[in-house]
Amino acid sequence: MRGCGRQRIEALRFFVHFAGDLHQPLHAGKADDLGGNRVSVRWFRSAEATNLHSVWDSALIDQEQLSFTEWARFLDRASEQEIKTWQAASYTDWMEESRRALPQVYDFPKDLPLSFPYVYKNMPLVKQRLLQAGIRIAGVLNRIYQ
Repeated sequence: MRGCGRQRIEALRFFVHFAGDLHQPLHAGKADDLGGNRVSVRWFRSAEATNLHSVWDSALIDQEQLSFTEWARFLDRASEQEIKTWQAASYTDWMEESRRALPQVYDFPKDLPLSFPYVYKNMPLVKQRLLQAGIRIAGVLNRIYQ
């Protein structure tokens, strides 16, 4: 990014942030509960309540206790066809994929804390959305900076 102005760097940061947001299912979530922000849950045995949106923004990721480098190794590898298909998708497609995941995201017993069964059921989705986001961001940046 050497030689880029501050505006370009800031624009890149916003793009990466918003692209990531489109891949987090609750950012395309239900308006009536503010994308899970009004859904109170307990995370494992924590005495403090949190909300479903926070679980998907950070708690599921933090649960694995991996560094960024370890996460990159932890994620599956995409095939050439997956990369091509994912990078050809529109921003609207990214959001629609997140919306289709919502039934799974909201599927948990309301009277119990979210814990290992919820993590086990949803970690494949978390990993897929992280992988797709990374591949798509890379594709956009490659098109811009080639």
